[in-house]
Amino acid sequence: MLGRDSWFGLGVGLHQANRYVGTTPSAFGHYGHGGSLGFADPDARVACCYLVSRTGQRWQDPRTKALLAALRTCC
Repeated sequence: MLGRDSWFGLGVGLHQANRYVGTTPSAFGHYGHGGSLGFADPDARVACCYLVSRTGQRWQDPRTKALLAALRTCC
């Protein structure tokens, strides 16, 4: 349906190497419309909800990618 591999558990997306939702493999969450993202990462002890007021490029939005990259450096 999505045209790419996706892993889901209990209704939320699971961490994947090419489509991560957090900073460690234990993370889970879901991308939303236009770049929004909500996730929890138990191993890193962090949860995040990022909402956008102007939509972007789906889950590959540069803003979301930058946010996750910054979290990976500090968590």
